[in-house]
Amino acid sequence: MLPKATTSTVKVSSITTCLSILDSLYDSRLLSDARCLIFSLSAHPRLARIVLNFKIKSRENRPCLLEQLLCARVGGTFSRESYSFLKADPIDVLALYVKGRKSGNVVPLEAMRVLCALCTSFSMAVPSPPTLITHLSNPEATSARRKP
Repeated sequence: MLPKATTSTVKVSSITTCLSILDSLYDSRLLSDARCLIFSLSAHPRLARIVLNFKIKSRENRPCLLEQLLCARVGGTFSRESYSFLKADPIDVLALYVKGRKSGNVVPLEAMRVLCALCTSFSMAVPSPPTLITHLSNPEATSARRKP
């Protein structure tokens, strides 16, 4: 049942939109609201990881809907420069959660676990899908070591 999850089961769009909302909450100094958002945000990558791990254990070699959603660009990221909503790549946003410091300790860890599970799932897929690097907007900056 979990590998046949629908778009309403795992909210991929909430993973992508929460990053801009979190920035806005920090800029507005609404720290308690930011903490609540981080707490609720941690559940979405965790559910995505559970679905991916279940798919890996079932040895299914076709991509599931969740993988397709994670590889598709979804709308909802607000750009402060252009004051409009832009489409974002969920894999790119997950990488930003891993690298960012604003989302606490749990969200980066869960984001990394989702990316690892996605890599494992991709390695089992036939035919082989594109690599995760193709989904990053700036692969060099994303993979660069963060300064302490």
